[in-house]
Amino acid sequence: MQLFDAHCHLQDERLGTLQDVVQEAASKGVQQLACNGCWAGDDWARVAAAAAEHPAAIVPNFGLHPWWLAQRSPGWLQQLREMLVAYPRAGLGECGLDRGPRGPAVEWAVQLEAFEQQLQLAQELLRPVSIHCVKAYGAVNDVLRRLNITVPVVLHSWTGAVEMTTTLLQLPNVHVSLSGHITKLAPHKAVPMIRAVPLERLLLESDSPDGLLQLSPAWLAELPSLRSLPQQLADAGLLEVNRPCVLPWTLQLVAAALCKPAEEVAGATYANAQRVFRTSGSSGMT
Repeated sequence: MQLFDAHCHLQDERLGTLQDVVQEAASKGVQQLACNGCWAGDDWARVAAAAAEHPAAIVPNFGLHPWWLAQRSPGWLQQLREMLVAYPRAGLGECGLDRGPRGPAVEWAVQLEAFEQQLQLAQELLRPVSIHCVKAYGAVNDVLRRLNITVPVVLHSWTGAVEMTTTLLQLPNVHVSLSGHITKLAPHKAVPMIRAVPLERLLLESDSPDGLLQLSPAWLAELPSLRSLPQQLADAGLLEVNRPCVLPWTLQLVAAALCKPAEEVAGATYANAQRVFRTSGSSGMT
């Protein structure tokens, strides 16, 4: 099976050596990875360097994450444009809105303006966009509709309610990307949401080095076929720092929730990600 990690942060020093991480991922079938930068300067530069080192495997993405808005420079938007023009394969991300307790210490109007500016840039340059959304589901929906965004949209590490998921999926360019963050939800909320996503709109991601899969007793009771996963994750060293090699276990969870064969879900999500990130001509890990 081939897998595509639709959102990760390979430039994060917690992951260790890039070559080791990419090779380990490939050994688990993870052939391609969308690596997201979150702030101008060294972060974007490290993403670009990673993509240059593994051009067939890594798709670069550049964006201004809401957590780093306070550190933005006056010329950040022009810098972002220049990065995207310099890297024609790149997507825009990670950008978004955050009203959660870890959200940025900036005014909501500042978040909203930066988000809208990035969406408009993605639309202008025809780039896919990866969206961070925490407790701002209605606002993201409103902005996408008001700006008439038609480029592919990735709702990264999505944990929204069924109703909002269904509403956003009315937009034909929206895709739902699932990571270990889904296990933060109670399974009686998460499983119906997963089942509300058409297979042709579904993506899988690690969000590494974050996004750990943490299966509570409630999850194991809901999906008994996953009972061996906690030990498997422990054996793989995936209890503290997440890595892209986690994707086969994320696949198992999502396939179990959908009551579908893992091979079917893997094939669909890989094809979906290749379409979103425009990598269908790429052969994967190098």
